[in-house]
Amino acid sequence: MNFLLDNNLPPSFAKAIHTLSQKYGHKVVHLSDKFSRDTTDIEWVSTLKEAGGWVIISQDQFRKSDLEKKAFRECGLVVFCLAKQWGGISRTLAVCGSRKISANQAVVKFTFSVTFTKPTT
Repeated sequence: MNFLLDNNLPPSFAKAIHTLSQKYGHKVVHLSDKFSRDTTDIEWVSTLKEAGGWVIISQDQFRKSDLEKKAFRECGLVVFCLAKQWGGISRTLAVCGSRKISANQAVVKFTFSVTFTKPTT
C-alpha cells in the first residue's frame, strides 16, 4: 500500500511513518517528495488515481473549488482528512509512545500508534 501525506503535514512525519512501515511492504511519501510545488491538488490526485493503490492523508478539507471537490469525490482513493489539531505537531514531532510536545507555546499530550500488516496477495 502507498500512502501520500499532503503538504499541510510535515515531511518528517511521512519519513518517520515510512521508516516504521517499510518492512511490511508499505510506502509513505510526502507530497513535496513526489510532486513539484506548483502541482495543483487536482493534478496530483488525478495522477494517483491513474496509478491506483494510494491512500491520501491530509489536514485539508478540499473545499477550494467545486472542481477540487469533484476530483476527490471521484478519485476512488481512500482519503483521510485529519482534524486541525494534527497541525500542532509540525513544530516538534514525537512518533512513538506518549510524550509531551511543544506546539505553538502550548503543551499537548498525545499518543500515536500505528499498526501495519503485510499486504495479502
